[in-house]
Amino acid sequence: MRGFFKVQSVAQFTAILQGFLPLAHEEVDLVEVEGRILAQDLLSPEDLPQADRSVMDGFAVRAQDTFGSGESNPAYLELSADLDITVNPDQELQPGQCMAIVTGGCLPPGADAVVMIEHTADMGGGTMEIRKSVAPGDNIMEQGEDAQQGKLALAAGTLLRPQEIGFLAALGQERAVVHKQPRVGILSTGDELVEVGAEVRPGLVRDVNSHTLQALARRAGAKATRLGMVRDEESELRQALENALMEHDVVLLSGGSSVGVRDLTLDVIQSLDSPDTPVELLAHGVAVSPGKPLILARVGGKAVWGLPGQVTSAQVVMQV
Repeated sequence: MRGFFKVQSVAQFTAILQGFLPLAHEEVDLVEVEGRILAQDLLSPEDLPQADRSVMDGFAVRAQDTFGSGESNPAYLELSADLDITVNPDQELQPGQCMAIVTGGCLPPGADAVVMIEHTADMGGGTMEIRKSVAPGDNIMEQGEDAQQGKLALAAGTLLRPQEIGFLAALGQERAVVHKQPRVGILSTGDELVEVGAEVRPGLVRDVNSHTLQALARRAGAKATRLGMVRDEESELRQALENALMEHDVVLLSGGSSVGVRDLTLDVIQSLDSPDTPVELLAHGVAVSPGKPLILARVGGKAVWGLPGQVTSAQVVMQV
């Protein structure tokens, strides 16, 4: 029986994966980028927000006009104006004044804090009672707090989740430059395999791995396709692998990756070596349990994985 060779630690294996070149990039509409990987650094085209804004309904104030105020010792300020949320105000707030403001509204010049509405009372006659002191910056979002014009907003390699997509929308980005999704082909190997809907008898098992691996690959952002089952026959497996490599960037072979006499994956991968399609064995075995019998090879620049046939082992190594 052959033994494992090129056994790697998890850290070594992860470093090997970094050696594969990323796929080319493409520009995609914002509504379609969830789960994709940003391909280029994005510099912010503008400050976000573009002005100091309130994060509460209340009253824009000069913080020093509220110092020392409280329930038993309130401050009294002149109500100068109600601020329109759609307008960046140019009227300067004078000492002893306040302006009504809503969440998202721009602060007027001279204001540096917001008193929440629940800490105020309308005394009538244009006078507001302030029952809590605030410090400069309280209850406001400063200009450029989320992004500064010309500075890095999102780095290349960022996974675009809903929160990143919202950030892109806030920056006015209708499209994003992302890496193309890898095309992953999945082959299940083994004489014992039958379709999921088939009846089984002792000695046969349903093809579980191809469904599980497809779901995991899709969750990771790949376009994953199940390519069917292949018997433990070297020429048949070689032909199936060659066909898969013609149409896919990555091929996953489930089963046959260990060192038994019927484990053909390594031999088949190495048999593809030629001047036009060089084969480089990068790992045969990874220091994780379950999941040690893992093969990773570069075949003509593409990744070929030989995964354990045992269901749990295959899932573990796919997620390490």
